[in-house]
Amino acid sequence: EAKVSRDLAFADVYFTVFPDSKDKQTELLLNNSASYLRKQLASMLNTRITPKLRFHYDKSLVDGARISAAIKAASSKGLTEAADDEI
Repeated sequence: EAKVSRDLAFADVYFTVFPDSKDKQTELLLNNSASYLRKQLASMLNTRITPKLRFHYDKSLVDGARISAAIKAASSKGLTEAADDEI
């Protein structure tokens, strides 16, 4: 996902990495490459201004996966307990 400021000065780019253990390393790499990526983007766009790129790690997908796993585990535990109660 990317959010561009109204004046097109900045573009905040949100990314996710799997596994998430490399999130800080990837964020540093992307931000260190931002000026190169901006030049590449400028050559593809027909705009007067090319936004300055700022990269941010987005952990929402990782958090969502953890929540889904917790719900699934709780649900299967509940089904097991219900089956035990019937016996």
